[in-house]
Amino acid sequence: MISSRDPGSSSNFDSKEEIVFYKRFLDDVFLLVDLEGIDNLDVWLDNLLKHRYLKFTHEHSQNSVNFLDVNVSLSENNIISTKLYSKPMSKHNYLHAHSNHPTHLKNSLFYSQGLRVVRICSEPDERMKALCLLYEKFAMRIRARHTATNFE
Repeated sequence: MISSRDPGSSSNFDSKEEIVFYKRFLDDVFLLVDLEGIDNLDVWLDNLLKHRYLKFTHEHSQNSVNFLDVNVSLSENNIISTKLYSKPMSKHNYLHAHSNHPTHLKNSLFYSQGLRVVRICSEPDERMKALCLLYEKFAMRIRARHTATNFE
């Protein structure tokens, strides 16, 4: 599995028979590659992502890779599972209750984030962990709001 940053077109990927699966969202690319004919994956990727002006980054693994906000894993039985991924620096700061956003947006935030967890997490135990973490983050945000209100 490979995750890459690619602002260019898909033409680089269309001509490679080693690429089994290709999906792109803006400048992020997710590839599944048949390694049978590839001696060195890093060299193959460097040649694939070569550009005169741009520098590409990529990560690859036989087991798991992060793509956008999803961690995609492949088990020993070749079963794909997904769970939430967030960057280490993410603070999970959600909208403040007193922000100038429409009320319906603020009211639907917890539901929509919970739905995101349910859709992304394929394993029930990971789903429950992510929902509990989401609840804690919202609870901390609410406590911080009440604390700030008490001092006003």
